[in-house]
Amino acid sequence: MGEDKQLQKENKTLRRLLQDALAENAILRQEIDALAQRIFGKKSEQLDANQLEMLLSGIESSPESQEDQEESNQEPATKSRKPCHGLQAIRTPEDLEVVEEVLIPDFVKVDPDKWKEIGREENQRLDYQPGKFFWRKTIRPKFVRRDNRGLPPVIEPAPLELSLGGKATAAFMAYLLVSRFCDHLPYYR
Repeated sequence: MGEDKQLQKENKTLRRLLQDALAENAILRQEIDALAQRIFGKKSEQLDANQLEMLLSGIESSPESQEDQEESNQEPATKSRKPCHGLQAIRTPEDLEVVEEVLIPDFVKVDPDKWKEIGREENQRLDYQPGKFFWRKTIRPKFVRRDNRGLPPVIEPAPLELSLGGKATAAFMAYLLVSRFCDHLPYYR
């Protein structure tokens, strides 16, 4: 029995030493990578001297703190993210407001009681006004005469488009071109 306890104790110390060696190995690899980056990396990617000093100082850990870490690793970890102060969340196209524009033919506006709406054609494009992006949704209702349904349906002609099937309006494309070639901003901003 005494021999089993001694072997278990020795096994525990060997595991602790192995974990210490693995942690030290990871730190040394990071230090080597940082030094190689500092010597051979691009100037824009080089580390600051303070960052390198902090990395080279390493992490000193005692066996007691590692045992506490092992116990805490067994518990489920829940991370809470703090909101970034000063930065707004990036808005995706799904988050943008939608401005609807309904195009009805003039002769239907004059006498709407003689016409019945039988369907709609909708088109949604990304638009830009100075300071904001939004979706411009163009709705073109189809109408047929109530008294003579044999006539073909009428619909307001679609407004001119910059490109057929594209999702950007002329205002948005003009903004992109001016930003890129006059203001010298990259596309990804």
